[in-house]
Amino acid sequence: MVENKDLTFVIQGDRRRRICKCVAKIRKYFPNSHIIFSTWAGTDVSDIDCDEAVFSIDPGDSGDVYAPDNVKNLSHKNNLNRQIVSSYAGLKKVRTLYAVKLRPDFIFHSNAIQKIYSKCLRIKQERDPKWKMFENKIMMFCPANPHTTQLAYHVCDYFQIGHTKDLVEFWNIPLQRREDAQYCVINNVVHPQRLRAYRYACEQEIWLRNLDKFNIQYKKPSVYYDVDEEIIEDSESSFLNNLYFLEYAKAEVSSPFNWLKDERKQWAYKCSDCVLIK
Repeated sequence: MVENKDLTFVIQGDRRRRICKCVAKIRKYFPNSHIIFSTWAGTDVSDIDCDEAVFSIDPGDSGDVYAPDNVKNLSHKNNLNRQIVSSYAGLKKVRTLYAVKLRPDFIFHSNAIQKIYSKCLRIKQERDPKWKMFENKIMMFCPANPHTTQLAYHVCDYFQIGHTKDLVEFWNIPLQRREDAQYCVINNVVHPQRLRAYRYACEQEIWLRNLDKFNIQYKKPSVYYDVDEEIIEDSESSFLNNLYFLEYAKAEVSSPFNWLKDERKQWAYKCSDCVLIK
């Protein structure tokens, strides 16, 4: 069992309404664990019960994630660079063997993640050297299933738990270039399923940048919804050799993503789809 004293929680992002409750629940279910709040310079943290605060210079957004002519007139800033900067800055301060990276609006209702991850560590699985990026597998919520979504290499960036050195490596990636964040707008690429500005979804960017960093040979999509049999096979191989999957409902948390508990949704892999914890 991973001991609380060997675990640091890195709460990453801006100050949100539920952050004090987020910290209080970590204190309740993970006593003796260290808590770091990695946020932006100038943020008031005086009433937040964290052990340490890390302040970074805000790199700003990379424009809108939606194409300007999307039919619902939706708008949301692309904050990938913010996530990379604050996640990496916080994780570099961790001194324990294991770390958890999460958002400020995640509320734990038990220590289920600690128990499940500890069980993962006891399972010995063969890993293909071609696909191995991290010394140890990282546990995160189940990635997108390209068979049902057409999104390959799409990991979950909400939450990860793993060996600290592996999480530091995971977030040690280049910042997103504006020409990639606005690729479809700049190049007039229109995908019939979803009008987005970026070349790849932020979650895809994170994974693809790691694959490139480790010089993994794989078939890259041309844009976010580009899949074929080879892309799907490579995407799955990269996941299975580097990740443990955790179904959201088993994590016993609440967040803005509670819709992931709905078993009728076919958006993500299930643990039973792979050689994983069941």
